[in-house]
Amino acid sequence: MTPTSEIPVTLTNNIRALMRRLIATTVVLVLLQCCGIAAGSEASDSDEVIVQEPFTVQGSLDAYGDGREFEVEFEKRVPASERGWSSLMGEVPNFHVASGGAGSYGDTFGLRGLANTPYFGDPAVTVYLGDLALGSSFTYPVNLSSFTRATLAKGPQGTRVGRAGVAGVVTLESTAPGSQPTAELRLGAGDFGARTAMLDASTARGRTADASLNVWHEEHAGFLKNTLLNTRVDDRESTGGSARMRLRPGERVEFALQVLAQRSRGGAQPLVPLGGPLFEVSRNREGSMDIDSAGVAFRGSVELSCARLSAVTNYSRWNLDPYDSHFVLPPGIDSRIEQEQRTWSEEIRVESLEGAPVNWIAGLWLARTETDGNVFRELTGLFPIEGSSFEMEARTAALFGEVDFPIGANWTLTAGARAEQIDKKIHRLETVPATGSYRGENNDGTLQGKLSLSRAFSTATSAHLTLSTGVKPGGFSAFTDNSALAPFDAERLFAIESGVHVAPKGGAFSFDLAAFAWFVRDFQIERSFTATDYIVVNAPRARSIGGEANLVWRPATGWTVRASAGVSNTTLREFTDPFTDINYDGNRAPFAPEYTASLQVAYRSSTGWFGAAEVAFTGRTFFSESEESAYSQSAYSVLSARLGYEGRGWRVTAYGSNLADTGYYSLIVQGIGHGVAGAPRTFGVEIGVKF
Repeated sequence: MTPTSEIPVTLTNNIRALMRRLIATTVVLVLLQCCGIAAGSEASDSDEVIVQEPFTVQGSLDAYGDGREFEVEFEKRVPASERGWSSLMGEVPNFHVASGGAGSYGDTFGLRGLANTPYFGDPAVTVYLGDLALGSSFTYPVNLSSFTRATLAKGPQGTRVGRAGVAGVVTLESTAPGSQPTAELRLGAGDFGARTAMLDASTARGRTADASLNVWHEEHAGFLKNTLLNTRVDDRESTGGSARMRLRPGERVEFALQVLAQRSRGGAQPLVPLGGPLFEVSRNREGSMDIDSAGVAFRGSVELSCARLSAVTNYSRWNLDPYDSHFVLPPGIDSRIEQEQRTWSEEIRVESLEGAPVNWIAGLWLARTETDGNVFRELTGLFPIEGSSFEMEARTAALFGEVDFPIGANWTLTAGARAEQIDKKIHRLETVPATGSYRGENNDGTLQGKLSLSRAFSTATSAHLTLSTGVKPGGFSAFTDNSALAPFDAERLFAIESGVHVAPKGGAFSFDLAAFAWFVRDFQIERSFTATDYIVVNAPRARSIGGEANLVWRPATGWTVRASAGVSNTTLREFTDPFTDINYDGNRAPFAPEYTASLQVAYRSSTGWFGAAEVAFTGRTFFSESEESAYSQSAYSVLSARLGYEGRGWRVTAYGSNLADTGYYSLIVQGIGHGVAGAPRTFGVEIGVKF
């Protein structure tokens, strides 16, 4: 009998072998299908160009797809300052972001228990800003005010997209041009010196061209007070904008140019000593944080007689200079970090046309990422303890594709594969505490696959069963002077998921239920293991098992009730601390809440009044694999509400967040014994004017 512990490995090997056999069949069927359409198709007489936006769900925004893909609309009645990752955390079960309050530098994005390694590993959850594919998770946006829609695809997505996360992919979209030109100005104010301004405008969708623009500015004085200096120290000021222009020189040809830029300036990261006041510190100096980022994406697409061909060229640059901090441990430690990342990528996709007998997609992904950094730390007033710089480069090439095979009238078999080669290298120089350098290289080729069987029981009910594999690449840690500790291995996932989607005709309610079992080899853990070694290490085996439920219900005219819940049991099946030799087999993985849930009740009157109340729940979360209570956050809930009135061409909204003033840590950093407190109770008002 095969041991239970070897079942995931055996299944993984079997599915990989099956994927190899399916690749040849898939290619042949796609070519035959394409040729068949080419022989029998005729050019459309329509003047309207059919343009497929990438990776979004068509249809009702409240239907939540089939449980594998969630689409969240940021309602215009929600103040711009309230659009953030917490909006997705409330809507999407088992999605969690541990925020560090320093842009996204140090934030940990996790889904179903799989979290990114924030500084040196590839993200578990990748992000597209429209056509722009971002690199490491520390380059992600914090405020999502310039976006109107988010789509989150759960599970490995390597057979469908280029920048594929092992846990999932988030796509954020801005306002798309409609039948009429639009423009809206939003102005907001709140306590703690909060000020926001945003302009969102777009032309009408034209036959040959259209464009959209979003610019914004926000600032606040901060929540954290230094009682010694008698000042607030985590102030923030951010200004940014995005623009997109689309040209259609021919009936079936489109070009799109997307540009984004952001400038952020602020005080220190809001870290406070654990066990003390959540919003007070006492230290004789404070730090600062400056972040600049920009990106551009150019997409060209053409609709052929048998397929749609598109190509997207991306470039983005993110620069942190500096990230300056002062901690009182004791002794006092001063830290200054400078870091920059530049990312280039090319994504070429060929996919079937709408209405084809067989839906398919094939793609090529090429990417290069360069990351440079400098670190200097010293014991305040005594002597330096670390001085180093590093250069890292990653090159990726991948072929991917999926095909949907109809089986009878109600069944569909989906088969997909991805062949990927990733080459990484590092060069690190050290000046303190000793002079030295090291170089490292890592070359890793992988084959990933997907098999999914779905059935439509009726127009209102469907179900699916999916087997898939994913890989989060290995790499190098730059915050260690021990070259033997720098490399870490790729994290490999074998995922099993099943789900049911129910959406009866009429839209009174929709319901989704999903269950999953994820088996992981070489689970990546990143943290400070010693005073001088901040590294990523691998746990040989881990497992995440759980379930999710979503309900959208409209009990009466104007009323909407949304409820979601997700539970996950994410455990380290095999792991021993490489420094202490302490065994943590069976402990919960860090950054994986036991559960997430939310309940929202919203009302919109035909007379213009509207309001909503929401409570979000987060289960106990450990920030260390040791499960020490000092480095954990117990379960908590956050209550928010808004009330407003919308007239012809204008709107006013009053809102309050964390109304019960719940105290909690959104992030705990074990190595320095500090944490970042979640935002306290805040109130604000926003006025919107359309013209």
